[in-house]
Amino acid sequence: MPVSSDRPQRSPWWWVATGTSVPYAAGVLGFFALRVLLPRLPALLAMVSYAAPFLFAPLAVLLPLALLSRSRPAIISTLLVLALFLALFLPRFLPRSTSSPPATGEPLRVMTLNLGVRRAPPQRLVEAIERENADLVAVQELLPATAWALRRGLGERYPHTVLEPGQSDTGLLSRYPILASERFRPAGFGRAALQARLDVDGTAVHVIVVHPRPPEFCELQGCPVPTGVCYDELDRQVVDIAARAAALPGPVLVLGDFNMSEETRAYDRMASILKDAFREAGQGFGFTFPVGRSLNGIPVPGPLIRLDYVFHSGELFASGARVGCGAGSDHCFVVAELERRFDSGPPPSPQAAALPIARTLASRAVPSLPPCVRGRSQSPATRAIASSTTSCASDLMGPGLSGSLRRQSGVRGATWSVASTMLQSVLPWNSISSATRSPLTTRCSTAGSESAIRP
Repeated sequence: MPVSSDRPQRSPWWWVATGTSVPYAAGVLGFFALRVLLPRLPALLAMVSYAAPFLFAPLAVLLPLALLSRSRPAIISTLLVLALFLALFLPRFLPRSTSSPPATGEPLRVMTLNLGVRRAPPQRLVEAIERENADLVAVQELLPATAWALRRGLGERYPHTVLEPGQSDTGLLSRYPILASERFRPAGFGRAALQARLDVDGTAVHVIVVHPRPPEFCELQGCPVPTGVCYDELDRQVVDIAARAAALPGPVLVLGDFNMSEETRAYDRMASILKDAFREAGQGFGFTFPVGRSLNGIPVPGPLIRLDYVFHSGELFASGARVGCGAGSDHCFVVAELERRFDSGPPPSPQAAALPIARTLASRAVPSLPPCVRGRSQSPATRAIASSTTSCASDLMGPGLSGSLRRQSGVRGATWSVASTMLQSVLPWNSISSATRSPLTTRCSTAGSESAIRP
C-alpha cells in the first residue's frame, strides 16, 4: 500500500518563480556587495555599473510572479532586492529639506551643456542657453562654428568668454569678469580642460570645465573578444581633476561631461572631494545621455545614464538643480542654483589672478588623497614642483597601473584596452609605513619637475 505524502504539490509557476527570482536576487545583491568590498571591479562589472539602476527593472515582472506563485524563496528574494532599491534610490525622489544654511549675496546660477558634435543647429543651442538664463555656462564638444554662433548670439548676455575650439573642446561663458584662464591635461594625457578664475561680486571663484576621455572596452590578452570596460585612464583623469580642485583656495566649481556614472569609482573619488549639486538639491535619477540617438534607424530611448555634473566646494550649497533635454544635443544639460555662504573680500589683483597652479596645489593639503599630493606642501623644494600632481597620477591609482594596460586597434576602428591584473585603485595609505611613503613622494616630486600643463 503506497504511503501518502503530506508535502503539497508545487505548481510549475512555483518552480519558474523560484528558478528566476533566487538567481536574480543573488546576482544583484552580489554585484552591490562586490562594489563595496572590492577596491577595483572587474571589467565586466565595471561596464554593468554604468547602468546599475536598470538592474532593478526585472522586479516589475519577478515580484508579481513571486506573489502569484506563493513561492516563499522567490518572495523573500525579490523583497530583498526591492528593499535595496528603495534604500539606494528612493531618497532621490523624495522632497528635499526646506532648511538651508545662511547664504550671502545673490544665488549663482550655473549650467553645463555638452553641445554635441554637429547634432543641433547652433542657433538652437543659443536659444536653449538663453532660456536657462544662467550666470555661468560651461560647454563641451565646442566646434569653431558653434563658438562663433555663441559669441554672436550671446555676446551681450555673456560679455566674458573663453571659447577657443582650437585649443580645447571646453569653453566658458560668464556674466562675471574672468580674471585669468589656462588649460591643463588631466593626468597629462586627457582632453585639455579649462581652468578659470572669476570675480563674482567681489569674491574670487575658481571654475574648472572638464570633458575627460571616456572609458574603453577591454579584451583578454591574446583574445580579441571584449570583456567589459576598462576605466583606468578615466580614474586617473578624475583623480587629477579632484586633486587640483581640492588644492584651490576659496569657492570652486567643476562642471562638465565626466563620462562616468554615479556607480563608478571615478564618481566616488570626485564626490569625496566636492559636492554633487544634483544629488544635493535635485530629484530623480538625473540621467543626461543619450538623447535623440538611433541604432540602425531605430530610435534609442533615453536618457539612460548620467554623465554630466555640477560639483562645488563646501563654500557653496545647492538650493536647486535640474536636468533639461531641449537643446538639440545628444546630452541633456544640468542647471544648478548655488547659494554662497562666504565673503572673501575684494577681488584679487590681476597679478594675483594669474592662476599659479603649482603654488595653489602646494598651499592646501588634500586629506583624502595620498602623500604624493599632500607631501608637496612640506618644504620649499617640493612646493616649487607641486604641479606634479598630474605626473604622479599613477601613484594615486596604485602601483603598477601604468603598466597594466595594453592597447590594440580593434575591428571597425574602435580602440580597445585590456587590464592585465586586478590592482587596487587607491592604496591604503594610512597603513603604509613612512619608509614606503617617502620614495613615493620623492618619485612624484622628481617626475613633477618635468611635467607641464600644455594647451
